[in-house]
Amino acid sequence: MKKSKKKMTKETKMAILKFFIFIFIIFCIFSVFVFFHAAKGRRLKRVTVEVQAEKLNNSIKIFKALEGRYPELAGNEDNLKEIVTSKGVSFQEIYEDEKVFALPKDIKNKIEETNAITLVKDEKGGWYYDMAKGTIEANLPEKAYK
Repeated sequence: MKKSKKKMTKETKMAILKFFIFIFIIFCIFSVFVFFHAAKGRRLKRVTVEVQAEKLNNSIKIFKALEGRYPELAGNEDNLKEIVTSKGVSFQEIYEDEKVFALPKDIKNKIEETNAITLVKDEKGGWYYDMAKGTIEANLPEKAYK
């Protein structure tokens, strides 16, 4: 029995080439979409963290105006109703939430999602609270969410 050898025609070769070019173009478009979508997500996290930091700072200022001292937030992140002014106003009422906002995780920088408030800036996640100044900021490295 003879093996039949069919030669590829020029049209068949062109069709295969066009198919691979088409697949390559689809792959490139998909890659660009994924890249921009991921960048948008990181930007959204940064903006959310900035908004939440401002909300916390404003709540701290209001508490200070009512009480004359800064609230003791470290250790009370999940129970804001326990921080009360002498007039009976809780930090939960001022902040309008039961818990402090948990900063999202950042896999690239090995930051876990947490709402822990620390009094030492160690860039390990959560919030850094400077009680002397009454300011709070994300306890994250500069490159977080970028």
